[in-house]
Amino acid sequence: MKKFLAVLMTAVLLLCMVGCSEKGKAEEKSDDGNKGGGGEKIVLGVTLHDLSSDGYSANLIGIKEMADELGNVEIRAVSAEGSAEDQVSQVEDFITSGVDGIIILPVDSTALSGAVGNAAEAKIPVVSMDRTVSGDVASATIESDNYEHGKVAADLMLAAAKKQGMDAGDLKVLELLGAQASSSGVERHEGFSERCKELGITIVSSLPTEWEADEAYNSVLDGFQANADINAIFEASDIAMHSGVSAALEQLGKYAAAGKDGHILITSVDGGPNGIDAVKEGYIDAMAEQSLLVMGSEALETVLKAIDGEEVEKLIQLAPVSVTSENADSEELWPNKIKK
Repeated sequence: MKKFLAVLMTAVLLLCMVGCSEKGKAEEKSDDGNKGGGGEKIVLGVTLHDLSSDGYSANLIGIKEMADELGNVEIRAVSAEGSAEDQVSQVEDFITSGVDGIIILPVDSTALSGAVGNAAEAKIPVVSMDRTVSGDVASATIESDNYEHGKVAADLMLAAAKKQGMDAGDLKVLELLGAQASSSGVERHEGFSERCKELGITIVSSLPTEWEADEAYNSVLDGFQANADINAIFEASDIAMHSGVSAALEQLGKYAAAGKDGHILITSVDGGPNGIDAVKEGYIDAMAEQSLLVMGSEALETVLKAIDGEEVEKLIQLAPVSVTSENADSEELWPNKIKK
């Protein structure tokens, strides 16, 4: 009997050991699962420059659409309302609350450096959209290739000119600059001006706007006063500038759609809702659109990879989308999507 009990106890112990071993393997397998792959819930903090701009709203829509597709990502989104101080506090609050990752669209790249560095020390990946954070402290940056956007705007200008019976040598361009204190303003200028030189397009004047419609309005009036033979305008941002440009051209009696007498050829970068409408109506001939929905979804995808411990590219640049009257109604363009 004692011998039987001893054999029985040995068998029970063996079964327990096997069961525990299998449970351990299952737990180990579960721990190896990809957090971004639809399993364990992930909480992300998102802080945007503000939500008054259609462009920033499009970034957030791109983030939320992908999060909805994945099903296991919770987005905690806040707006800094243009305040660098508030945005620093928002990032610190995200760190304190223990989010898994952070996506930012910086108000001030330098001011955010310390807070993003604190997130890195807390092992919380941070992905920046549209502009870099000073100090190389973010896990990655997703931005438009602004130099390429400027180049494409020059190519589109020449293509539009040829459709209207002109060539490169006929163009006399007023370039409306973005803020030259910003990398995007500098790069769009460099891409556009260098490509114009290659194509044989003459820029008769490059005037400041600081991304302000009122400044664009004044610069158009100043430009035409100094050079009455201007027949083309480059807007470094139709979102920021076109309302001022159209008002100035109307005042000068020069705001006419393509094909009408007195039409001033216009190309731009950004591709906002009002800009897309102006393309449809013929007032803007073409634009190099930023892929802002893609920027948002790419930021989400990148931060999830970083959370899972994957190596991510430090800088991801998005190519421009060429928009003309032929594709301005496409539902693939972000202004048309956010109107739905």
